[in-house]
Amino acid sequence: MLNVKAMPSRLKAFADTVWTWIRRHPLFAVALIIVGVAIDAFFELAEELPEGSLSPFDTYVQGLVQHHQTHGLFLFSLVMTRLLVFPYVVIILLVFLVYLLAARRYVLAAGIVVIPSLAGLLIALLKSIYHRQRPAHELIITPGFSFPSGHAFSSVVIYGLLGYVVWKCFSRHRWQRVLIVIVVALLVLATGFARVYLGVHFPSDVVGGWIAGSAVLFGSIVLLEILQKRWR
Repeated sequence: MLNVKAMPSRLKAFADTVWTWIRRHPLFAVALIIVGVAIDAFFELAEELPEGSLSPFDTYVQGLVQHHQTHGLFLFSLVMTRLLVFPYVVIILLVFLVYLLAARRYVLAAGIVVIPSLAGLLIALLKSIYHRQRPAHELIITPGFSFPSGHAFSSVVIYGLLGYVVWKCFSRHRWQRVLIVIVVALLVLATGFARVYLGVHFPSDVVGGWIAGSAVLFGSIVLLEILQKRWR
């Protein structure tokens, strides 16, 4: 039988335990908060997808990005897109994998193989659920559904994951870590810009991909940190 009188003391003990854990692992706590906020934001965005018409946000950003059509921007967008498809993304991941295996960083090595693979399955599942059609005026032909953007999603997961590996293995000073964050952020933003510029995604598709990718990335980092500590 449930002891109602004992509930407040149990709740207080649970709260004390949680607070103690947060104080000991502040970065883990922040990462988990980001995961929770990102998941909630993704479903909020998905519920507000317009039926048959574009939102003011999509219309404004599309017009802003696609206002100046130049050969240089087209080539830049094409390069940013190609970096995240076969075989280029595999080559990038293989370079990191070889180094991590040689350095005996087996948990990180497993992470950069397993996490992008599972992330690819997740983005395919999400696209099949929402069935949003791509924009009508595409500069390149791209099959599949539009929401969320697989490239935006993958840019956060893959570039973020590789940035985390560089952070763990090479960074020794604060300026190096700041540089890593800046480079990853620029790659993610450039990928999102490229997908909208090429006309293969609505801006809300890109934002949805970024949000979903953030949830996967920070959840993966928490898991990798736990596994590395147990491995050591």
